[in-house]
Amino acid sequence: MPQRDELVETIEARIFTVQEGDAPRTRGTRATLRLPPDTGDPDAELARLAALRAGVESALDIEETLGEGGMGVVTLATQRSLGRKVAVKTTRVQTPEAVVRLVREAKITGTLEHPNIVPVHDLTTGADGSPRLVLKRIEGTTWSARMTDDEGVRAMFAARDLLEWNLQTLAQVCQAVHFAHSRGVVHRDLKPDNVMVGNFGEVYVMDWGIAVRMGEAGGADPRGVAVGTPVYMAPEMLLGETLDARTDVYLLGAILFELLSGRPPHDHALVRDVVQSVLDTPPPMPAGAPEELVSLARSCLARSPQDRPASAEDVRRALASFLRHRDSTQLAARAEAKVVELEAAARAEGDERARAPRLYGECLFGFRAALEAWPENPHAGSGLARAVRAMVEHDLAMGMSRTAAIRLDDLPDADPELRARVDAALQAAEQEKRRVAELRRLEVEVDPATGRRVRLRVAAVLFVFWIFTDAIDQLWVKGTRWETHVFFAAQSAAQAVVAMLLFAAYWRYIARSRLNRQLAGIATFCLLSQALAYLGAYVAQWDLPTAQGALFFLWFWVVGMLAATMVREMWPAAVVFLLCFFVSTAWPELRHLVGAIGNASLLVNAIVVWRARAARASSGRRHGQNETGTSTKRML
Repeated sequence: MPQRDELVETIEARIFTVQEGDAPRTRGTRATLRLPPDTGDPDAELARLAALRAGVESALDIEETLGEGGMGVVTLATQRSLGRKVAVKTTRVQTPEAVVRLVREAKITGTLEHPNIVPVHDLTTGADGSPRLVLKRIEGTTWSARMTDDEGVRAMFAARDLLEWNLQTLAQVCQAVHFAHSRGVVHRDLKPDNVMVGNFGEVYVMDWGIAVRMGEAGGADPRGVAVGTPVYMAPEMLLGETLDARTDVYLLGAILFELLSGRPPHDHALVRDVVQSVLDTPPPMPAGAPEELVSLARSCLARSPQDRPASAEDVRRALASFLRHRDSTQLAARAEAKVVELEAAARAEGDERARAPRLYGECLFGFRAALEAWPENPHAGSGLARAVRAMVEHDLAMGMSRTAAIRLDDLPDADPELRARVDAALQAAEQEKRRVAELRRLEVEVDPATGRRVRLRVAAVLFVFWIFTDAIDQLWVKGTRWETHVFFAAQSAAQAVVAMLLFAAYWRYIARSRLNRQLAGIATFCLLSQALAYLGAYVAQWDLPTAQGALFFLWFWVVGMLAATMVREMWPAAVVFLLCFFVSTAWPELRHLVGAIGNASLLVNAIVVWRARAARASSGRRHGQNETGTSTKRML
């Protein structure tokens, strides 16, 4: 790019023009390039000041030297009329050019009465006719000396941290610069070296010696010599373009860049490299700096003035906004670090996964506090959404769909996809709940302990009633006129009615167990069948002994089928009924006694079986709870 190289060489020559003597071109980029010689009307200025000479010399008692620069000297003095200490700035060498420069600075600074601009008390002359600029004495040091002194700043100004203190200082510089702009003045040399910080925290923008009125030709004089501090310069200052408030905005951005990176934006040893960096504006932003400040610095250091903030006040407001939001930003940053841990824990197993609820609580607290301090905090909002999603994923993986649904309320914005997944999990959980409920119902139904007491109570009443009727039949009915098919059919029907009444009275409990319902049905059916069998035997003209013996075989068949299909432990009662069949066939006169014995054996067999089964079921449940630590409901 020949044209660009030629431009860089031209600007390099402008900068070198004002360097003293034969200093090498590798130095001087941090020093201020002052106004060139032969500008203004020194004779007129000296004549005007000469008229003020009389009686002024005795008004100041000059004391020690406070500081020296390339073109001037600042000494401490006592102002006799008020007995106060002042700073007196004079030229190092009394030349017409130096006089013009000092008078120009005095006139500009004198018009800028602002708390952050050092006050001008007077402009007078010494005994030798040299100009003296009387300024307020600032007891403090330059900002550049404090900018990296974390310990000193904390101790002297009780600052919370160095960055905040530096930004507050820069905000006050912005106030002074904005005021100067309102008076039509552009500073042109804003940098930490030209800002004084008093021992009580006062901030003053100093050195208005190269300030210009807005609209004047850029950072160069009519002969094209660049003016300003190269490592901070805006492109228009090198190119000699018209300056306005946005030129100082660039310099404010350069100071902000230095606060973030620790160096000026164009900090290079060679002048050519400095010029190249200025023309390549903006420079690469420092990594790891707060995003809001990086964005502000980038906009202030934009190549085109139209792309920069319109005023120093806009910069100050942006700094104030960052400081207001800083606590929120820091809370969000700490919470975001916890989100990373949460996401890892949610994907882990065992003890690591168990950390997820605690980490989620910390994230939730941090992000909510950040949003309370700054509701528009984008990082807090997105971080909160990440935390909620991670925890919902954790809950879904753990099968806690209801908890996941509750956590969705913590999302700052709706997530239809995640909501759909949670809804699907809730539906699956509801189906599982119904399945578990059905399994529990079935468990209760098939559990021999369910309704055991009622079953035993009803069975005992029925069997005692049957044994009692068998005993009456044996002792008082046998051999009488009542011993007929109709009597025993009626007796069986009465037994069936008594059974049904008992079942109805306890049906609430009987119905809970499938075994109870089956036994109630079998008993009722058999008793009614027995009544019908007597009537059938009467019609078939079977004698009673034959019919009753056949009924013993019927009961053997019923109990035997019960043992074969439902309760195999009932086989002893089936065997007893088979024996009753043979005994009643061999000795018909004992058939009623044999029936009582059969019913008694059936009652005893049922009691033993049901108690044993209940005991095993109860022991199994206790064993399962001890082994797994879960309830039957959880195991299902």
